[in-house]
Amino acid sequence: LIHIQTRHGDSPAEKEWEFLVHAFGEQGPQLAEQLAATARAWDRNVRDGATPILTVHPNDTPDRLLPAGDILDKPLSRLVFQWPGRNTLLPAPVERCDEAT
Repeated sequence: LIHIQTRHGDSPAEKEWEFLVHAFGEQGPQLAEQLAATARAWDRNVRDGATPILTVHPNDTPDRLLPAGDILDKPLSRLVFQWPGRNTLLPAPVERCDEAT
């Protein structure tokens, strides 16, 4: 996951940022597709100008100790994505970019 500035400007309104997802490993393409779809669904449904927050936790961290958010379990870590402005889950699980409406 990469977060880069794609348009520069003097004020926040003039700047543009983009998330890029790159796949690694056997399940990489599927996970990259799911992550990209979730980001697009957030952008369409709940975006309020705030940037999503990503925290990384050890892979043995119990759910009860994780912050609220969408969890992506990896072999060595647990990623938690918090989407500002969204207090509940998306209407349905997002699996593919073409499903993110």
